Amino acid sequence: MRNFQINFITNTATIRWLKILMAFEKNYQCSTQGLAKISGSTTRTIVTDITDLKEYFGDCLSIDSSHKGYIFSIKQSAVYLTKKRALIADEILFHIIESIFHNDLYSSSEWAEKYHISESTVLRYLRKVQPIFSFYRLEIQTNPICFLGEEINIRKFFHDFYYESEITAHTIFPPIAIQNITASAFSRCYQLDQHACSFGEFNYYLYITFERHCAGQRIELPKQIKKLFEQYNDFRLFSEINEAVSEQYQKELPYEEVLYLFLLVKTRRSISNLAIEQTFCREYNHWPEIKQLAAAFVKDCLPDTQDSARDRLLVESFFTVAKIKQLLSPLLNRMISDTVQFVEEAYTDDYHLIKNYLLTQPLAREIWDSNTLEHLGTSLTMYVTSIKSLYWQAKKNIAFLFEGPFYLCQLLKCKSVRYLRSSRTFYFPDSNELSAGYLEKNQIDLIVTNYTEYITEYAQDIDYLLFKTFPDEHDWEALEEKLNANFNP
Repeated sequence: MRNFQINFITNTATIRWLKILMAFEKNYQCSTQGLAKISGSTTRTIVTDITDLKEYFGDCLSIDSSHKGYIFSIKQSAVYLTKKRALIADEILFHIIESIFHNDLYSSSEWAEKYHISESTVLRYLRKVQPIFSFYRLEIQTNPICFLGEEINIRKFFHDFYYESEITAHTIFPPIAIQNITASAFSRCYQLDQHACSFGEFNYYLYITFERHCAGQRIELPKQIKKLFEQYNDFRLFSEINEAVSEQYQKELPYEEVLYLFLLVKTRRSISNLAIEQTFCREYNHWPEIKQLAAAFVKDCLPDTQDSARDRLLVESFFTVAKIKQLLSPLLNRMISDTVQFVEEAYTDDYHLIKNYLLTQPLAREIWDSNTLEHLGTSLTMYVTSIKSLYWQAKKNIAFLFEGPFYLCQLLKCKSVRYLRSSRTFYFPDSNELSAGYLEKNQIDLIVTNYTEYITEYAQDIDYLLFKTFPDEHDWEALEEKLNANFNP
């Protein structure tokens, strides 16, 4: 549970509990005073909450007292996650949002009757989260309760709420029919190496599009978008997805919905294939100022690059995507608050350097407003960090020089070979590839994930390590410990 979702919780005790758990998950040792500050309560309340948390979670976690405060550890990840999700099972705002998604609408008085509370309380809860809706340029209508605003922004909210946030007891998962359409799109209608949209995210894009369309909530794309992209051969190929839609639902998505879906998928780019990104920039960058901005950014913010042409290309791809999203809706370039916080804390210097550069760069300011530029600072920081991780780190050739007793040297050589072979073979399967058969075929010994559903589905008989949604240094240290443990005789 992250801060974005906590905004929708109405029970104050639940909010405190989740904030305490978030603090523990970030730092396994916390003081009573620190927890009180984080949760906005008193130290006396914290002592009571800790006792209640231990009773509620039972053996799946431990919270031990020490002279420095409390030491937290999770003993049974799957049980812990199930119990944690159950904390918000009856939260009214989550049910209201789900009803809006499915177009199963009720008035504020009907919701009050369902929950045995007053209508004024329901309205008060909605006012509490109006700042979140305002971020998406949405308002709440109360009779019946539904969103008012541009459809593309409503869909952006649903994507953030159900896909980019943590899994909760209220998370909606795309049905099998949608997954079948996605599988068909990946195999028949689209060339996988032309985008980096995952199978899982494609599912959510399609599911949200289909549900909203069937509810009569249609997308209206800007004329410039249609003029620029409707004639692309890529789009005509992608449009074959309607064959799979028709097979599953006996209906088709209209042209504008397919173009909207196509652009969402097309703007998920990878940095691992430079030739593909070069083609993308050549075909999709219609704005000379984007190329100028990319060159200026690399020159000013990446002076230590060993390959400026490569980095200019990749940054141009990033800015081209941001421009296309801007034309669709400025909100598509915005990040949820948890992502912004993660980047600001994890990559502080780079984040502030990049954000401040964008906010003061004349070319950038001509294209995007200041709010959008702040969010682009977040996504560009992660993008640049990815480039540095993949391309800037020199590959190291290691020479092992062992001397001493013969059998000792032989032992060290064999352990070195084993370590390099067993600890450095990595797989990154997409969710459509993932199966028990895949894990068995590739003899997977360890699953590392930040998506909790994979633990319950695939990690029954395989060792696993569950990262936080936004991994920190503790997660990477835990992975190193896992690898080292596998290395020991």
